[in-house]
Amino acid sequence: MMEAVISAEVYCEWDTEPPAYRLYFGKDLLTERTYRWRNDEYFIRERILVHTEPGTHELKVVAVNPAHQDKFSIRNVYINNVLSPVVNNQIIIQ
Repeated sequence: MMEAVISAEVYCEWDTEPPAYRLYFGKDLLTERTYRWRNDEYFIRERILVHTEPGTHELKVVAVNPAHQDKFSIRNVYINNVLSPVVNNQIIIQ
């Protein structure tokens, strides 16, 4: 088991009321927040400390209310200060 610091920017496009989102690492809920900014220039930077095994892990953001057509995305993911690609909600921790 190892300790890893994940830093990620969460973006959202929305029209009506500010949406809430949940950020998951695998099956673990890391945080739930309300997104209040209106355009692509703003984001919430999440900084997460995880204790996990090296390998491929899921990192995903989902709307709390799935009836909302909110479009969340995760960008600029760093693992232990190294830029890391996210492919199909999968990250690799080494």
